[in-house]
Amino acid sequence: MPLRTRIFIVFSVIVLAVLVISLVLIIGPKKILQGGKTDTDQTATDSPAGSDIIYVVDSNGNTVAVTPAQYTVAPATTEETDKNSAKQTARIFIERYGSYSTDNKGQNIVEIKSLTTDALYSKLSVNISSTTGAVFKGVTTKVITNNLSYYSAGSAQADMYVMRDQNDNGAKTSLQQAVSVEMVKLNSKWLVSDFTWK
Repeated sequence: MPLRTRIFIVFSVIVLAVLVISLVLIIGPKKILQGGKTDTDQTATDSPAGSDIIYVVDSNGNTVAVTPAQYTVAPATTEETDKNSAKQTARIFIERYGSYSTDNKGQNIVEIKSLTTDALYSKLSVNISSTTGAVFKGVTTKVITNNLSYYSAGSAQADMYVMRDQNDNGAKTSLQQAVSVEMVKLNSKWLVSDFTWK
């Protein structure tokens, strides 16, 4: 048998073996649930008609069979949703306002217009022309913690800690800073009315 034929046969056998092993690994294993049962072991006697059994481990380490209906989560209340909306507004405002660069000429202030009251935006927009410079400076702000210290249906205050990464013409520094954001609710929308860096 010529060498070329033998090489072709050996190569074909190796490819076939890899293909068989791949199929066994993909199709063969059964999903094992907590408690040692596989997903194909469940029968009609294991679960009520029309529901699946889920095996979970409780805090004592015991395997417990439950149905998905036992794990329904109560929907958020209107107040919880409103509080989350206020916190999100404060977070987005601080991350956008606190992230800027001399290359972008006040873009951070332009981006927050829809998040602020007209009075606050008027105060902040005065600084748009003063954000350029010959030396590069850039700051990136990320919120670490965000808690509402005050909340009512029409106003709220969020106290946050942020991480500020600064680049002053190549010299990089990082610092944590506290900030307090005051908000009012106008036309069903939270708007930032004031903020204080601490």
